[in-house]
Amino acid sequence: MSNVELTKEEIFRNEAVSAAQKLFQQYGLYKTTIEDIAKAMGRGKSTLYYYYKSKEEIFEAVIKKEILNTMELIKKAIDKEDTAEKKLITYFATANEVIKNMINLYRVIIVSGELADYPSFLNQLRKKHDAQEIQLIKDILILGIKNNEFISKLELEVDHVSYLIANAHRSLMVDLVIDDKFSNWNDNLSIMLEILVRGLRK
Repeated sequence: MSNVELTKEEIFRNEAVSAAQKLFQQYGLYKTTIEDIAKAMGRGKSTLYYYYKSKEEIFEAVIKKEILNTMELIKKAIDKEDTAEKKLITYFATANEVIKNMINLYRVIIVSGELADYPSFLNQLRKKHDAQEIQLIKDILILGIKNNEFISKLELEVDHVSYLIANAHRSLMVDLVIDDKFSNWNDNLSIMLEILVRGLRK
């Protein structure tokens, strides 16, 4: 019985997150209401409140889902490549495509300032995502060292270099979202990656 109830809850929560995600992308956090989300689901507001205490809690679930999906897409794309260099290039390219597809939601998070009232929530999610991103880059760099693709002395500074690459990438993504420079991004990405990989090559 408990398994059936849990499955129903998971289904409902997934429906709520999917409906809310579309509304948050279109209207932002402030303008979207619990009533809007319930209506988009074809459910009653009281039912939605049974599973979520507030729209902010639903928004947290939306962001957590996006982070999880982003990492899964990146890992899946990376696993298809057979060299560390290709994996590193694929990492940047895939992350860029994810952000392009979710640009409106990212603007809500980064540009609008709507989440200024939730610094602890944002900080917690950022730290978790940062740690995953840094570890992913670190794994690629270590593979490159083992395969003699990247310089061996990189091994001594792999933690530091992984951190720097992840932060440089994140800063660049923020600028792209704010300034809307995706039209020239493919060319800029190729140049940036060539400079990065050239410095890592053995």
